[in-house]
Amino acid sequence: MEKIKKEIFGDFRLSGNGAIHRELAEYLRGKIECGALERGGKLPSLRELARLWNVNSFSVKLATDELVGYGLLNKQDRRGMFVAPGGGAVRCVGIYSSLGLGTPVDLSFYSVLRQLLCVELLTRGLEYVIWDDYRPRAEHTSPPESLRRAVLSNQVQAVIGVIARTYDRDWFQRLPVKKICMMYDPRHDFDGMARQLAEHGCRRVAVIAAAGNPQWPSSFLTLGLKAANVRIMARNTRIIPENAVDRESWGEIGYRNTMELLTASPRPDALIVYPDNAAPGAIQAILELGIKVPNELFVLFHRNLELSYFCSLKANFFDTKISDIARELADRIVE
Repeated sequence: MEKIKKEIFGDFRLSGNGAIHRELAEYLRGKIECGALERGGKLPSLRELARLWNVNSFSVKLATDELVGYGLLNKQDRRGMFVAPGGGAVRCVGIYSSLGLGTPVDLSFYSVLRQLLCVELLTRGLEYVIWDDYRPRAEHTSPPESLRRAVLSNQVQAVIGVIARTYDRDWFQRLPVKKICMMYDPRHDFDGMARQLAEHGCRRVAVIAAAGNPQWPSSFLTLGLKAANVRIMARNTRIIPENAVDRESWGEIGYRNTMELLTASPRPDALIVYPDNAAPGAIQAILELGIKVPNELFVLFHRNLELSYFCSLKANFFDTKISDIARELADRIVE
């Protein structure tokens, strides 16, 4: 591959709003992602770039090292520095799971999803490689080394984050391949949920939900607006942080928060619980409190159909088919 001409880099200007190497890294990243730098193309040397930008060579080294860590550049001994290869048809998909948090019960959904996803990829003629990331949280500032090398060598052309934590988001989004992250569920029918609450005359709705799904907090705010006279107040909302399962299981989280919500005054007349792992704990709390469902409390529980649980209450459910999620993920990768 021919050397990239220096003139392409002539439009860099220091803004002075941050560290020099950060500005350089962002500039180069933008050039790569917009296609201005040809994949596989050889960059000028560190000294040449430093002279061109009128900065010190160490700042250029820090910037390019950062992009190497994200898989955007490839440094080869005695050969120089190259834009990482990429693009082309998807032939092999990386399946990434961040396993630093959670319990075996909490991971059951993702285990089933991954199995179904592998089947969906194979039916489309795609190969896959699985990465289970057990690194300590502090080391999640960059992709696993084996994943980074697979991207650099074009072994994988797409990555699916079956489990991707909030602290993985930065490096995951910067991977120079097609990727899908945080697609745990299809879009839930929030309007339909609102209609059910309104039809049952609910006025004070309580909510327990995981913070990991970005749809939920904003959707709760609009839910009360779309259903006449339905109020979802902040004091009746429990958005569970991602690291909560470090301290207790989802069952304990569902139980404790349901107890708090349903012993408050005035007591909510409706309860929404997500995800399904928290529902058994909520069921236990409702039974212990002796609250009659649905006469005294209308409940909406999330339920994964392939991982269903026993419910002795006359509850309503909003269902998820894990097979549908796997199919949607595979479809989006091959689009």
